[in-house]
Amino acid sequence: MDVVYVTKRGENPELRYSLRTLQHVSHDRVWIFGGAPVWIDLDAVRHVDRMQKGSPYQSTRGHIKAACLAREVSDPFMLWNDDFFAMREVGEMPLLHRGSMGEVMENYANVKTVWVRGLRETAAMLEERGLPNISYDLHVPLVVYKEPMQEALRWAEKARCDAIHVRTLYGNLVDLGGTRIRDPKMTRRSDPFPDGPWLSSSDETFRSIIEPVLRYQFPDKCDYEKG
Repeated sequence: MDVVYVTKRGENPELRYSLRTLQHVSHDRVWIFGGAPVWIDLDAVRHVDRMQKGSPYQSTRGHIKAACLAREVSDPFMLWNDDFFAMREVGEMPLLHRGSMGEVMENYANVKTVWVRGLRETAAMLEERGLPNISYDLHVPLVVYKEPMQEALRWAEKARCDAIHVRTLYGNLVDLGGTRIRDPKMTRRSDPFPDGPWLSSSDETFRSIIEPVLRYQFPDKCDYEKG
């Protein structure tokens, strides 16, 4: 199964360490849709150079759609963000989710952000279509089958909120199932490190908390970096 990263432009140190952690996950080729830093070995990584168009959410959806339309990319593939890190051996990528949409909405009942607006509209779309209501909006890789993901992207184009949860639309469309875990993203410096194999960072936590740990645990260049 191929790995597909959807990435921003720039130096992107998060991507460097995410690639180093791929040693812990069974995979075939590695693809980057978006911007590739100068340190990427383009003999080892397949790069599809795409400009960011519209908002970050729109740009990400565009990159995912391009990966689904690329015949050379495996079906299914693993969808990665540049700030996903496999901290220990995983092997075959498991199917993971966050729990029911109702529980997630309860946890964010008093939060007013575009992400929460997207959460609520996503839940309404699932209910309207009589689909399961599991949240797949986790900061871990997602196993993507191309045809249903393209359908989820078409639904997202009709949404009012730019931050519609495409991963969740897709996961429930295919009734993906999986194991429930706590989201491993460390958004604040006071957050504890996750117990499981997965870790994800925010702009606040990467430089100060997470990068030093990654530098210590993964000090050597991987096959996807220039020598």
